[in-house]
Amino acid sequence: MIEAATLLKPSSAIRYRIIDGEAIVVQQADARVLNLNVLGSRILAALDGQTSVGDLVARLADDYEVDPEVFAADVRRYLGELEAAHVIEPVTAPADGGAHGL
Repeated sequence: MIEAATLLKPSSAIRYRIIDGEAIVVQQADARVLNLNVLGSRILAALDGQTSVGDLVARLADDYEVDPEVFAADVRRYLGELEAAHVIEPVTAPADGGAHGL
């Protein structure tokens, strides 16, 4: 389950372009093409590896007249589907925990 604190980014195995508000995603390994609707495209474009899922949901929820809890659950479920399809991936910390000695 994708949590509010999770950081996500587009998978390194895909290429995508947004045309007229909809994303065309190409999975390079098997040349599979996916089309994402406007909301899916906005979500994918916002996944920069630095914005938490919770912050993303809060930013997008203002644009839709829906119950915030239902919207958050729907977005997290959708992100889970994108992750299962290898379109997105979680950001992982460096093996050394990010500490760099000088």
